[in-house]
Amino acid sequence: MKLPDKRCKAETGWPDQATWLIYGSPKVGKTTFASQWPDCLILNTEPRGTRYIEGAFVLEVGSRVDLLEAHKLLKAGYDSTDPGKKPPYQTIAIDTIDAPSDWICQKVMEEMGTQMMGQATGGADWITARQRVISLVRLFSNLPVNLLILAHAKPIEIEGKRLGATVNLFNSLAFALLGEVENILYCTTEKDKRKLKFVPVSGTDMGSHLPALNEAKECELNYKALRALVK
Repeated sequence: MKLPDKRCKAETGWPDQATWLIYGSPKVGKTTFASQWPDCLILNTEPRGTRYIEGAFVLEVGSRVDLLEAHKLLKAGYDSTDPGKKPPYQTIAIDTIDAPSDWICQKVMEEMGTQMMGQATGGADWITARQRVISLVRLFSNLPVNLLILAHAKPIEIEGKRLGATVNLFNSLAFALLGEVENILYCTTEKDKRKLKFVPVSGTDMGSHLPALNEAKECELNYKALRALVK
């Protein structure tokens, strides 16, 4: 290890490799949005979730084992020195992360002999499940692509009053995932228009490492509109 003697310089332009958490209400258009990204492979974890998607690559996955096998095949391809064996994908979307979280929680309960999450001593089941989901995300984020992690939203309410929205995952996992990714995009509908928002406001989790997105604050819910913001 050597201590730095030069100041870092900020990267510019559109990233070729980054992590994007894209969340919103069911049917708001998350999968359609993901399918618009360049050469996108959708790892579909929800039954019939891609029936009306055109143009993307789709791989049906029904378990954590399936996801790990998909990663193994992708990594072998990207690591290959043979250009003919490299995968054609510039984007990979996990659609959605909700299902892998459920699969992992179920496996943890089986291993710990419990009937529901929260029954293990000291919250060991929640801790183990959180670690496994984050480890899964990190595996895919190390691939040389833009990784899209799609998730459903849940409202944040106090005494029946809606204050905002966050990711529909158990609390410690939601916080860990929000901190793990580089960009958090919230999909919503306002006045019959579907929008992407990326600047945090009180009560709703959003944000981005890209200065251009922070400056723009929002755009239409489509890839071309998002991409046009970053020169």
